[in-house]
Amino acid sequence: MRVQGGYYLIGGLWPLVHFRSFEKVTGRKPDRFVTEVASALYVAIGAALLAGGKRPPLHLRTLAVLAGGASAGLDLRHRPALRAVYLAEAALEGLLIVASLREWMKDSSKEALA
Repeated sequence: MRVQGGYYLIGGLWPLVHFRSFEKVTGRKPDRFVTEVASALYVAIGAALLAGGKRPPLHLRTLAVLAGGASAGLDLRHRPALRAVYLAEAALEGLLIVASLREWMKDSSKEALA
């Protein structure tokens, strides 16, 4: 979750700090306000995931999985209109979801044994 939190924090800050370079990589954005709102939400999610510590509570684990799934799902749904960078982003989100679920299951089995 710390990797995912860092990824969201940095990725969310990028368009807020340097919109032009963000558009150069990801493509033109027709509505800067909507892009910046989404970016601010990614920053908030990233900060929350990073604050979760080594044994994050259930609600943060749920946030990590759902945020990754929502992001990957939208990347895939709109892939014909998006640049290839979004397909790579969807693949990364998939890896982050799998990692979160594996960690979650590992912690759950430890708790069941205790």
